[in-house]
Amino acid sequence: LDLKVTCPGQKYVNHANTDVEKNNCGTLDIDANIASKSNKITDRPIENILLKETEGFFEIQVKSIKNKESLNSGTPFKVHVKSDQNNTIFEDKIFPGKIKTFKFER
Repeated sequence: LDLKVTCPGQKYVNHANTDVEKNNCGTLDIDANIASKSNKITDRPIENILLKETEGFFEIQVKSIKNKESLNSGTPFKVHVKSDQNNTIFEDKIFPGKIKTFKFER
């Protein structure tokens, strides 16, 4: 699975755009199971994005990459959005090659 967050103003952070200084949105500081020979695959992957303190509408995108290890039965996932005001959990199941989107405002 890959995580992408689009911030107000259409700036975004994801695995290819990880640095807040460049994307003006947030920092991807943890990305388990990134495609690399030096990284070991885990069955409990996590991605963590720290967003810049910005008010407005945000979109979270969860994308399931289709490959030989994809689960045709779907992959369950949870997205936790934590802020000073409240915590929100988006929970669903995604199938290989599909995208799920969620929106929130702060």
